Amino acid sequence: MNRLALIPLLSALFMACGSSNNICTTTTELTDRDHLVSLTPLRTAPELLDTLAKYPQLQVVRLFDDNYTVGVFANVYFDGLLSFTDTYRLYKSKRDGSVSSPDRIPSPPNLSHNARITYTEAIRKARQVMEFDSLCISYRLGFFATTPGSNIPSKYSLAWKIQGANGFPYLILDANSGDVLQRDTGIRY
Repeated sequence: MNRLALIPLLSALFMACGSSNNICTTTTELTDRDHLVSLTPLRTAPELLDTLAKYPQLQVVRLFDDNYTVGVFANVYFDGLLSFTDTYRLYKSKRDGSVSSPDRIPSPPNLSHNARITYTEAIRKARQVMEFDSLCISYRLGFFATTPGSNIPSKYSLAWKIQGANGFPYLILDANSGDVLQRDTGIRY
């Protein structure tokens, strides 16, 4: 190969390697509230659409439709704030048309929506606890059930969720005390 032809090739290779230091420094508040999937497939299940209309605090995240059931998997919002721990599932049987849910829609917690810790303080703390240095960060204020899955009503904390791209890693901090309530690196073994 001609040495003169090798110079542009090496130069392009060097520039490509040198540009891999993409460090994102933006932060974005997550405010989505609309359903995350189209509800069009539910036209065969008007009962499910009626339930979603009756409970606007539900945000459909996923639909499923197999040989036996059609159903929804939804997030739950309280007074406009996402619950990081509560979900709701609703099914319609294709065999007999019955509608059921293994979940109950929880009652809104009686908590102030005023956080003592600002989102910038929460992001700073999250960076101290986990590796967020080169990631674009998004954040959201919401509720975190400190007693999920129990038979007694859940106790909630107002919380900040700080997360990287695609939702991972994430850290949930109590918005008043700054205590870490939950963390997930997104790494699965």
